[in-house]
Amino acid sequence: MYTWLSLFFSLFLIFCPVSEAFSADITWKVYLKQYPTEPLLTVDTREGEDFTIPVRSYTSDAQKLMDALAGTRFVIEQTPVSRSLEIRIILNNQGSVFQKPRSNVPVFLNITVDAYVNGSKETSLRFLSNSPLVITIPSSGVDALLQLSDGDLKRGDDLLLAYVVGTRFSNEGITTSNTTSGITSYISHTSSIVGSTYELLNLQSPTKISTWGKIKILFQ
Repeated sequence: MYTWLSLFFSLFLIFCPVSEAFSADITWKVYLKQYPTEPLLTVDTREGEDFTIPVRSYTSDAQKLMDALAGTRFVIEQTPVSRSLEIRIILNNQGSVFQKPRSNVPVFLNITVDAYVNGSKETSLRFLSNSPLVITIPSSGVDALLQLSDGDLKRGDDLLLAYVVGTRFSNEGITTSNTTSGITSYISHTSSIVGSTYELLNLQSPTKISTWGKIKILFQ
């Protein structure tokens, strides 16, 4: 019996470091759309560690957007790959504002999230069902992004993040929580993502914010 126990613990000690070694590091990079080879920001984290956009000086085109995004957090609790993972967040901007995906659809956010595994781009990386990519925009950031948006978007609207799918939008595989503390979205796979309202994106809102809830958001 003791021989088997010794063998078990020996194998345990051998394989534990190996499994930890396969835990993928994550490199986060932020780009402007027109400068795809020059990242504005590069940060390395481990699984489960937040990447938070800091306050700092950027190129003139990016400054207002990056100021508005300051404090926005990205995190993946567990990556779906055992190799090095690079997440590229591309700001689809037009000067100091985000581009409209269509002329009649104002947005407060327009980004493309790409993934590179061991240096090779994945067409669409799917995250683990219990470990999506979580994007959290604080209330101050939401307010700043709404002010930059080219449209009559308000804090009390039914705001959400959604995928761009050709000429339409979809919130299938992406869940958004819009509260007084900010907006948190759970992303199931890499894609182009916009932030707007259910109505403007022609999507069905699962719940309506009560009048009192809207008042609390507007006067927080």
